[in-house]
Amino acid sequence: MLSRDKGDQHDFDLLKTRVEEIFKPLSNTNRLKLFFLIADGPISYSEILEETGMESGSFYWHIKKMKGLIQQTFDKKYILSDLGQKALLILKDEDETIEVEEKPVVPMFLSKAMHRINQAPLWFVIQQVIILYLLLSSLYSSTQMIQFGTLVDFRTKVDFWDSFLSIIIWASSMNLMIFFVSMAYRKVKGTLDFPPKSTIVSAFLRNYVFLSPLFIPGIIFGLVLLIENSPDVVSIPIFQGVLAFLSSTMLAIFQVSFLMEQFDFEFTDSILITFLSLYPLILISSLFL
Repeated sequence: MLSRDKGDQHDFDLLKTRVEEIFKPLSNTNRLKLFFLIADGPISYSEILEETGMESGSFYWHIKKMKGLIQQTFDKKYILSDLGQKALLILKDEDETIEVEEKPVVPMFLSKAMHRINQAPLWFVIQQVIILYLLLSSLYSSTQMIQFGTLVDFRTKVDFWDSFLSIIIWASSMNLMIFFVSMAYRKVKGTLDFPPKSTIVSAFLRNYVFLSPLFIPGIIFGLVLLIENSPDVVSIPIFQGVLAFLSSTMLAIFQVSFLMEQFDFEFTDSILITFLSLYPLILISSLFL
């Protein structure tokens, strides 16, 4: 029978602290994957980045959270500490008894694309984003289109920079909305384990690549209407409805995958965050058009 003196209470507090040291860092899916990868080590920094597709800032953030469970060898390779080895034994024992539920995964082509973009230097990504959005603007101005959120509008005369500005404004609006809602969602759920600012900024800039599908349906429709010489079709409500549906669907697929890969959100949480970000954009854009 347990006594209730202060000594036992102190022991329980110490035990609670010890349990948190072992299991709190491993409550994150990315850190759990990293833990098992290091368990198969020794493994170097560059090998971990190549294997996981993490960027440097995100890697060091996760490593800092796991500081009690891992250590470095004399040649700077990562291995499990004594405490990490004890945690591994517990997890392996649980792994044999727990039935793992299959969860939706990021499509392979998106996972590979995100891996490449995360591995690329940030300056290179920014350069490619500028080229990509200049190309999109060129296609928009050639089809006489202006972007309004998930919708487009045809004009009699469109300057290149008008098209460029409209694309940048709506891409930035969506990007800011995604990050604001995702951070607010973490806070509401009580998850205060935010990435460092450098990682958030890096992910924010890299996400411009994955926002480009928003503009693809508009370009396709615009080229078809230009060839058919029937720009008046754009004023038909069903046209804008189809366009909004296709643009939203394509963007949602990329953004759900982005949130799952970059910020370790669950599939259902990623869908909720994406649509909480996307539908205000649709409503606002309908007021402008």
